[in-house]
Amino acid sequence: MAARVDSAGNTYVFSDYDLVLLDAGPNRLAVMKLIRVLTNLSPRAAKHLIDHVPAIIAEDLELDYNYSFYFFKPSAQKMAQMFSALGAQTEIVER
Repeated sequence: MAARVDSAGNTYVFSDYDLVLLDAGPNRLAVMKLIRVLTNLSPRAAKHLIDHVPAIIAEDLELDYNYSFYFFKPSAQKMAQMFSALGAQTEIVER
């Protein structure tokens, strides 16, 4: 668990999460494209992640938007939903 303090002196406690790809499923090309969109990896690096599962796709994610301090960063649950819509299996791991 980590904590942050805002400018008013309030302390917020939250956990960081990692998104792990367990299986790319039948639609490997679409999963590779989604990895590239979410992580800005090269095609070769995205293919390497798919070929060497389990692989950490994203690190230091918030679990949900409600607790996120960075609203430009997708939440772990939202990213997992995107991958499951493509038939891939993912797991959210707490650090």
